[in-house]
Amino acid sequence: MTPIPYKGTPEAMQEVVAGRTHVMIAPPLAVVPMQQAGQVKVLAVTGAERMASLPNVPTLSESGIALVAYAWLGMCAGAGIPAHVVELLNDRVGQIVNSADYRALLEKSGSVAVSSTPQEFQALIEQTANDAAPVIRQFGLQLD
Repeated sequence: MTPIPYKGTPEAMQEVVAGRTHVMIAPPLAVVPMQQAGQVKVLAVTGAERMASLPNVPTLSESGIALVAYAWLGMCAGAGIPAHVVELLNDRVGQIVNSADYRALLEKSGSVAVSSTPQEFQALIEQTANDAAPVIRQFGLQLD
């Protein structure tokens, strides 16, 4: 495969729909509506399990590719933010993430709502960096 840099998912998705790019990896939020509209075919999901919104789509592992990867979203702030502000933000964001409306919206888009503590999120960031490090070294990847 030849990597093609795009400014973002919308531009890359337009190229896939138009047939000028053959394959891409994108978040469920961008892909599921396009799949439901019949504009793209989802070949596999990168998670450890099949997605509830795409139950007939296999995982990469099921397809013979030993790769499990997923994207996460999180809220970050400057290092000097007071602890009580972090706690307040985490509490309020957690209330939203755990609300039935938010969970239903995310499930419909193919994502999964998960809230955590700031310490759990820090551990996830560190684990993601550790998991990516061998691939970055193997392929000599760097930021342009």
